[in-house]
Amino acid sequence: MGKLYGNKILRKLNNVKSFKLFENPNYVQNFQTKDGNYVDFHFNEGFAFGFYNGDFCVNYTHIDCLYDWLKEKGWYNLPIPDINNKESLKEFHDQYPDVPIEKIVEYEKHAGRGDLAGRYFPKYKLITFWKFPKDNKELHDVVNAIETYLNKDIWNDDECKVEVLVDEELEMRDDYWWRRDAKVEFIPLKEYKGGPKKHWQDEVNPHLLN
Repeated sequence: MGKLYGNKILRKLNNVKSFKLFENPNYVQNFQTKDGNYVDFHFNEGFAFGFYNGDFCVNYTHIDCLYDWLKEKGWYNLPIPDINNKESLKEFHDQYPDVPIEKIVEYEKHAGRGDLAGRYFPKYKLITFWKFPKDNKELHDVVNAIETYLNKDIWNDDECKVEVLVDEELEMRDDYWWRRDAKVEFIPLKEYKGGPKKHWQDEVNPHLLN
């Protein structure tokens, strides 16, 4: 598996249109910073995180998180089944019963992002999500995993906030999703009550490997 595996999966998704996101969890243009810049993971030391079949992983991008997880599990170089062929999948499951191949395919489909995937920007004390936690308890579980990784208290920091997508209406223009004026709110962690019905991840192009 790995990059070769990923490329094969992504080629199966060539019917997906190309999307350009002006506001998303990697580029938070609506967040006011003290130095006058918008939050951009390229410059602000924000790291990607997500849960991969229950395992919490952190890296620079989500595709790196996925590949690290595959390597750690010893699944990086496994033979690739034809995910559209039931016999091929059955043969794979019979040979590797512990490998959650459908789950891995889903992670690949979403640019390597796992469950509850997002980014944490320590400089700005900001957490963003591609797929929002369903409630405050689930957010607390994610924050606790980040705290364990950093050995730092985040939950009790009143300055730390989570970005929540408010405007669920998506408008298609010229083959990309128009989100320059996306409505978002930045909510203190303990005041978070849940995300929207639609998520950033629902519409993102799988080729945006971040």
